[in-house]
Amino acid sequence: MDMDGVEEDVREEEEVNDEEIHEFRDQGNSSSDEEGGVEVDQEHLFDYALEENDNREFFENHARLADYGTNLFPYFDINAVIFPEQELPLIFPHNEADKFHRIIASARGDGFIVIFPERISACQTVPFVATLCTLDQANNQALSVKMRGVYRCKVLELNLNTGEANVQKLPEVELPPILGKMLPKYANSLSISEKQKMATMTSGYPFYFLRNITDKHVNKCAAELQALVGGGAVHQALSRGLPFFSYFVARNMSSNMEIEYSILKENSANTRIATAAKYCRKLGAVCSECESPVFRSEHILRITDPTMNHVNAHGIVHRITLVSQLENFRVMTRPSFEFTWFPGYAWVILQCAYCGQHLGWEYQSETRNPRIFYGIQREGVKFCRDHEDDD
Repeated sequence: MDMDGVEEDVREEEEVNDEEIHEFRDQGNSSSDEEGGVEVDQEHLFDYALEENDNREFFENHARLADYGTNLFPYFDINAVIFPEQELPLIFPHNEADKFHRIIASARGDGFIVIFPERISACQTVPFVATLCTLDQANNQALSVKMRGVYRCKVLELNLNTGEANVQKLPEVELPPILGKMLPKYANSLSISEKQKMATMTSGYPFYFLRNITDKHVNKCAAELQALVGGGAVHQALSRGLPFFSYFVARNMSSNMEIEYSILKENSANTRIATAAKYCRKLGAVCSECESPVFRSEHILRITDPTMNHVNAHGIVHRITLVSQLENFRVMTRPSFEFTWFPGYAWVILQCAYCGQHLGWEYQSETRNPRIFYGIQREGVKFCRDHEDDD
C-alpha cells in the first residue's frame, strides 16, 4: 500500500495526548448522530483546490476519437480502477507538472486521457483494458483536475518517453438472450418441452437458467445495492440501461481493486453484471493486516455514494467507504480542517489499535449532523461477511 502521503501527514503532526485529540468529540461517542446526513460539497468531494474559482478552467468535453484505427492520448496510472460515468480527482506533484500540462493540452484539443490502475499485474504488459476519460475542470495553479470516465479502451502501446498511449475504443455490448444462441432456427416449430430438452442438451444448463440468467443477476445486484445507496438511485441506474447499470454496480459495491478490474475487463454488460453478482453484497470489514474487526455492514452510511474517490494534498488517490461506527482503532493526530474533503468537518488519522495499519480518517463537526463519521480507505481493510455471522 502506498503510504507516502499518510506518513508525511503523520510526521507533520507532533505527538498529542488523548485529551487534545478528543477535544472536538463528544466523550464516549463513536457513532454518527444521523446516518446519511453527511453533506458533501461537490467541489470538496473531488479537490479542495478546485473551489478557487479564479484559477479554474472548465472544458466543454467535446472529446472525439478517430473513426477507425487507433488513437494517441496521454496516460496516467493511479491507485484506483475508474469506470465509465465515474468521476476522478487528481493532483499532480510539481515534479510531474509535465504530465498535468499534457493532460490539459489533450483536453483543449478535444482529446481523452487514458487511466489505468498501477498495481494490477495485467496492466504491466500490453495489450490491456483501460478507461478513456474526459476533463471536466482543472486548476492550473494547484495542478489539480477533475476527470470523468467515458469509454473502455484497449491499450496497444505505451510510449514512456512521451507519456502517451496508443489505444482502441472498445464497444459497449449488450448480449441478446442467451437462449437464442442455444437453439437452431428450426427449433421454433418445436414444443416448449422439446425446446427445453434441446437447450439443456446443447448447453448443459437448464432451460430456465438460460432464459433468466441476466435478469437474475440484475435483480441480485439491485437488491444488494438498495441497502447501500437506496432504491431511488438503483431504479434510476436501471432505467439507463444494462451497460450503465453494470458500471453503477461496479463502482458502488464493496470490493478490492482486483475484483473491480476483472469487471472492467469483461466485454459485455451481461458478463460484467454476472461477475459483479458474485461479489455484490453488503459486507463488513476487517483490518487488512491483522484481521481485527473494523466495521459491520449495517454501519455503512446510506447515501448516494457511500464509496468514493478522493485525492489528498500529496496527490495520492484514496477510495474510501463512509461508515457511522468503527471499532478497534486509535487516533493519531489532532483534528485539522486543512484540506478537508468534507466542509465543516475536521479530520483525524486513524490506525488499527492492534497492528498500526492505516485505516482511514475520523471526521468531526460541532455544527453539522452527523457529528462524527468515518472514511475508511480500501487499502486498509479487507471486505468480508460480518464477523459475528461467521460460523
